[in-house]
Amino acid sequence: MRILLTSESPLDDFGSGAFASDLASGLARAGHEVRCLALGRRQAGHDELPVRRIICGTDPEAHLPWDLPVFEDQPRRGLPFLEFSDEQLIQYRERVRRELDAEVSEFDPHVIHGQHVWVQGELILETGVPYVLTAHVTELRACERDDRFRPLAEQAAENAGRVITGDSRLRSRLLRLYTHVEPSSVMVIPLPVDAASFQKQQPREAVLSGLGLPESSGSVVVVMGPFEHQGGISALLNAAARIEQADTELTMAILGDSREREHFEALGQRLGLRRVHFLGQRLRTECTPLLQVADLAVTLGESDVEESFSLGAMAAGCPILASPAAEDHELLANAILTRLDGTSRSAYPDASTAAAIGQHALDSTVPQIEAIYADVLERRLSSSDAVLKFKRQQSAKPPS
Repeated sequence: MRILLTSESPLDDFGSGAFASDLASGLARAGHEVRCLALGRRQAGHDELPVRRIICGTDPEAHLPWDLPVFEDQPRRGLPFLEFSDEQLIQYRERVRRELDAEVSEFDPHVIHGQHVWVQGELILETGVPYVLTAHVTELRACERDDRFRPLAEQAAENAGRVITGDSRLRSRLLRLYTHVEPSSVMVIPLPVDAASFQKQQPREAVLSGLGLPESSGSVVVVMGPFEHQGGISALLNAAARIEQADTELTMAILGDSREREHFEALGQRLGLRRVHFLGQRLRTECTPLLQVADLAVTLGESDVEESFSLGAMAAGCPILASPAAEDHELLANAILTRLDGTSRSAYPDASTAAAIGQHALDSTVPQIEAIYADVLERRLSSSDAVLKFKRQQSAKPPS
């Protein structure tokens, strides 16, 4: 089967792009022809599979002359979709349409699978190719905030062969938001992760020094979360001040980026934090070794980025603390310290975590997604055969 995977995020970052990248690897190993279409800031040089990138930024060869589009709740620096001017939205749609049409013309996919029920989904509909979409809470929130995007997303969801959600709670939310979507077309399948890519471990000292972190025998905590003034990284920094008083050897590494990152770095300086380090936006391959040696991974949000980060941490054998609504820094500090005291990395993953990883692993998720593709194609073929049969019957009728 020829399968085109699309993403409105980069393939090499945590988030929906990582899910598309891992799924592409799993489908290719299963014998399918796979290509990808995704946004990016640069052309990567070592893609395992063919990738067409829509480059954003100030580079003279960029397809779009502004920063990478992002969703507001993602810990990623860029131009939020909801801040698009009407002209930018038109330009974005036209560029994606051009690249998508070129890929469809060149590759002739049997099915297209898009990450996010968003702008690309509506453009995939225009191609006439059978398609599947994976929904994330990220774009559902965005559609609740901006009426410009909702008709595009709803049209994409209504006409998709299937919509996949990672859990039943998200499925219910999608059906409440898009009331015309047929419930039977929305399926729950755990989001895929290539667990094998998180197994190769490097020496702790080399990992820490390679990222500019101090070599220490103390605990290492890795954090991913939104750069928000209420909760998120703001709460974390105030919690870190409390943590440094209790554990002077603990090192905290904050991943992700934001246009307001400098504000939070200044807050850290005012709080006198000595062992908190802002690592900025990093490729997933750069973060994997850190998760393999860290003692705790903390998520402070619920976007596709934090979800991908959590699955990566689980696959890397790193204990996780999820505090998406953390605003009380004292409670957050106590939760981190308690988790560090009560969880030994050597005893992780436990049986329940190992079972969760198994549900998300490619050898579990890929067959389920293959079955969805086959069903969508079968229904499309049956529908086409029925139309052709009807036309033949009509043409065979004697004129009245």
